[in-house]
Amino acid sequence: MLHSTTFCRGIAHVQDNQYFVFNSTKKSLDKYDFAHDHGPGMDDHSDGDIYRYVAGSVLGVEDVSSHMIYDATTAQLYVADTGNARIAKLDTLSGTVGKSFSGFEPVNVRKEVDGAVLTDVVPPGTLEMPSGIELYEGLLYVTDAATSRFYVFDLEGQLIRHLDTGLPPGSLSGFAFGPDDGKVYFVDTISARAYRIDPLP
Repeated sequence: MLHSTTFCRGIAHVQDNQYFVFNSTKKSLDKYDFAHDHGPGMDDHSDGDIYRYVAGSVLGVEDVSSHMIYDATTAQLYVADTGNARIAKLDTLSGTVGKSFSGFEPVNVRKEVDGAVLTDVVPPGTLEMPSGIELYEGLLYVTDAATSRFYVFDLEGQLIRHLDTGLPPGSLSGFAFGPDDGKVYFVDTISARAYRIDPLP
């Protein structure tokens, strides 16, 4: 509902009406709080807040999603930084509010966050184009759009296992775990088919 993130490639819910998005134009991670939902078709965003983190530090790739997942227990945001071939982690409690930046609509706050800490979890060298990412039972699950593989890492970035889907390069994007069943649901973006991966017994 707020429009300061052009070429948005990923989104992660924080709480209530707060969420982070991947800003491919500014190469940043933007946090939104649209306060009150004014309903479909409404465009009054004057009570909304926008905070821009780590501008210039992440990189999108055309036609590839760069998803994120927020860990509410630690306030860490895990990011599929596609163009930099890594999984990064933003400490959302770090940094200080800095100067305002311009936009096209009236909002309550539109500020940069200075000094926020972004670190590598999985540095370049393992993944080619990370795209989808989920946090499940203390592990990070990641899709690689270049190789059409699923990867599983612990929160320190150690590789636990991987799965080659056998699908053509460019097939994988975001995915989701089913409620309470540990099954992975994803779409092959090339064939437009939906798939399910069942966990081993």
